[in-house]
Amino acid sequence: MKILIAGILLFIFSFFSCTKRLCACDPVVEITVKAVVADVSDISCGRPLLDIDPSDTALLNQVMGQSAIRYVANDLPAALKVNNQKLFVSVAVLYPSEDFACTAIGITYPHIKVLSARIRN
Repeated sequence: MKILIAGILLFIFSFFSCTKRLCACDPVVEITVKAVVADVSDISCGRPLLDIDPSDTALLNQVMGQSAIRYVANDLPAALKVNNQKLFVSVAVLYPSEDFACTAIGITYPHIKVLSARIRN
């Protein structure tokens, strides 16, 4: 009887202590923010540099885990790479496999993944 009770307790403990997901894909947290293209080609990365609107920085910083106003964008469409272009940008955190390397020239900014972008007035 003791073995049966111990087996049941072990089963219950292992059932509730398992936190690993069966799917290795985490959901992408997508945020839409207002941004302005500060630079078409950042000196360090050669990619667009986005200035995030101050009203959206708190939410974005919470998701990114970094406090920043400027971000280097990975996939901004070529048609939108215009200095001082105002945009609505849907962004997400880059996975380590998606991150890109930059040189150590100039100021380094955090990287961000652009899911979609459109012009705003």
